[in-house]
Amino acid sequence: MSLLQRTRIRPSPGKGRKGRPPPKVMPRYCSISVYGQDRLTIVNVEDVSNPYIEVSIYSANLDGTYFNDVTSDYKILIVTAVNADRVTIFDISDPSNPSFLGSLQNSTYLDYAVGVHNVNDVYVIVIAYYGDYINSIDISDPSNPTIVDSLHQVDGPWLVDIQSNYAYITWKLDDSFGIVDISDVINLTLLSKITATSLDSSGCPRVDDDYAYVTAYSADSLNVIDISDPSSPSIVSVYKSRIIDGAAGVDKQHTYVYVCGYVSDTLAILNVDDPSNPTLVGYVEDSTLLYGCEYVKVCNGYAYVTVAPGDRFTIVDVSDPTNPIIVSSIHDVVLLDEAIGLSFIF
Repeated sequence: MSLLQRTRIRPSPGKGRKGRPPPKVMPRYCSISVYGQDRLTIVNVEDVSNPYIEVSIYSANLDGTYFNDVTSDYKILIVTAVNADRVTIFDISDPSNPSFLGSLQNSTYLDYAVGVHNVNDVYVIVIAYYGDYINSIDISDPSNPTIVDSLHQVDGPWLVDIQSNYAYITWKLDDSFGIVDISDVINLTLLSKITATSLDSSGCPRVDDDYAYVTAYSADSLNVIDISDPSSPSIVSVYKSRIIDGAAGVDKQHTYVYVCGYVSDTLAILNVDDPSNPTLVGYVEDSTLLYGCEYVKVCNGYAYVTVAPGDRFTIVDVSDPTNPIIVSSIHDVVLLDEAIGLSFIF
């Protein structure tokens, strides 16, 4: 592996381990893809009021790192790098000391490798934005990841979510959302694709049961899409507001959807109990701590947010959806320079 550098930051004395949340399922760490500095940064979030950077790794293999995902046992981390046209795999069984396992570079099939999602701990789906490829990659031998199938789909496939035997994918260039059958990972099959003005610069998909929740950056919108029939998805509602100007990351928990407003510097919370009528229930806006709010993951009353142009990682208490409150934020112009994708490590 090319140059690999580690940086560790420990909390100041008396901080970092106190006041942790009561015992329940909460992430211990967040793995963050740091695009601006070609880094993988691991943040300790055991105390949500005082997160700190546990370790940060630099490598040329991570040139333009964008997203990452973990295996179900939280021991393997898969990272994409758009400038390197590469997928890199780390052992994170000890999150404070990630170790390199293997890497795959391909300037055709992984041209601008961006979206990534674990399928079953043996295969991952990786999206190549410039290459217009949807790839199935075998990671059963992490030291030698191998492409086993590539589905060519033009017009900029972007990000992916997976549920059961299907991959749900956004197309950024042609304002689309589509569904790929991945039941046979060596024979990926496009089942359906829809295009709409409300999907202008479609971004992040999040799937839950019969619905996909899809943001669109240029449309400033959240699209709720009925996916009960994978061969014929249909948009059932669109929420559009300045509160989600530049709609980017999205996550869902229970009856609420959480949307990042990249331009509006907001985290918005919508009630989608009635999918045909998503309703804004609360939001937090901060031109510093949420400046360029990029990506969000939610767990047990807290939203964990990357803030790309602000070089930040911010945690928001969303236990009361009508009154989200920022509880902490880390700023680092190197170790969080254009922080984008994040995953939980439990």
